[in-house]
Amino acid sequence: MEKEKKQSPLMRLRSLRGVTQESLAKALGVSRNTVMRWETGRAIPQLTIAQVKALCETLKVGLNEIPNNFSSQQSQEGKSPLKQLREQAGLTESDLAKALSISGKTISREIIQQWEESGEEPNLPLTQVAALCQVLDVSVIELAEHWNANRSG
Repeated sequence: MEKEKKQSPLMRLRSLRGVTQESLAKALGVSRNTVMRWETGRAIPQLTIAQVKALCETLKVGLNEIPNNFSSQQSQEGKSPLKQLREQAGLTESDLAKALSISGKTISREIIQQWEESGEEPNLPLTQVAALCQVLDVSVIELAEHWNANRSG
């Protein structure tokens, strides 16, 4: 009996949706080799919120369905998109930093301040993007749209 080749969660989901490595790479703005390294576990994706949104759209899944083990401009009000969402959620920088400190990957209050002051979109592992969406009580689509709206405004 031949051993069945074990597929990574990302590879299974991508295959199930009929998406090639090339088309996923193009949607995310990365190389096909990068997608292959994620699927083989040789690299862990560090994705922007826009890339997570593109990943969800390309694979036609919600953020909670993405396997997490494959794992700027200021607004008119002068607040970054992250700061606006954090304040809407009634969180302090420390609360957000604590919520994003996952699996030994510590995010400090100072890092949250840097993100908010710069208005730059943070580049985070999927587990932290999921935690960010959860703690801010928004979907990844809402988060990406909020970021994009504040960049063009």
